[in-house]
Amino acid sequence: MDPVRPPTGAMTVDDPQAGWLKRTYRRLVHDVPFRFVFHLPGVARALSSLPPDAVVLDLGANRIEQDQLTGRRVIGLATTPSPLAAVAADPQTLPIRSGSLDAVFSRDLFGRLPAPWIASREVVRILKPGGIACVVVPLHMPARGDDDYYRFTVRGLRALFEGLETIGEGVATGPGAFQAVYFVEYGLLYLPTMVQRLARLLLTWGLFTYRLVDRLPADPERIARIAQTVYFVGRKRADALPDAKA
Repeated sequence: MDPVRPPTGAMTVDDPQAGWLKRTYRRLVHDVPFRFVFHLPGVARALSSLPPDAVVLDLGANRIEQDQLTGRRVIGLATTPSPLAAVAADPQTLPIRSGSLDAVFSRDLFGRLPAPWIASREVVRILKPGGIACVVVPLHMPARGDDDYYRFTVRGLRALFEGLETIGEGVATGPGAFQAVYFVEYGLLYLPTMVQRLARLLLTWGLFTYRLVDRLPADPERIARIAQTVYFVGRKRADALPDAKA
C-alpha cells in the first residue's frame, strides 16, 4: 500500500527540465558549497543503517539528501511545486498514513513553518516504530522572506522532537559558514539589483575558504552556540503506540 494519501489540491510535479538556468544557479550558490561544509556523522550513520527497500520522506525536497539516498524509495514533499517533489502539501498536515515510513529527512524547512511543533508531531506520527528522523535547521542565518519564522539551538531542536529517542545531534555547518553568508548579504546591500545575482555567485565562491575554517578542531560546545545550522537524529521507539490518524 502506498503511504501517501494525495490530499485535495495536491500537485504533482513531473517536469525536471523546467527552469534549467535557475536550477544551475541554485546548485552553484547553495548545493555545491554545502556538499563541502556539512559535517553530519550522525546523519551518515542513519543513512547507512537504512535497508535497501526503505521508504524515505524528503521533507522539503532537497537535492543533497536525495542524492545521498540513491537506491531507496524517496518521496519528495515540498510546500510549493518543485521538480524534486512528488507532492506539494502542508508539512503541518502531512498526507501520509501513520506508521508507514522508515525515515524522514528535512533540511532548512522547520524554521520556515509557522507552527513547527505541529509538523514535528506529524513526523513522529508517520514513522514506523524504529523509524528515524534527521532534521537540519538554522541557528544563525539571515532572515529570508516572509516565510522565515524561527531559529533553533541543539537543545531546542531536541525539545521539538521530544517524541523521539535522540541518537545523534550537533553542528551541521559552523560559524565560518555563517560568517561567509553574512559577508555575502552585507556586500549585496551596496550593489544595484541588476548585478546582485552575479555578485552573489562570485562572493559565495570567493568566500568559500572561510567556510573551510569550520573543519579545524575547536571546542564543540562553543561551536554549537555560534554555528550556522544544527542537526538532530531521532528514532521512534519500537514500543510506540500507533497513532489514531489513519
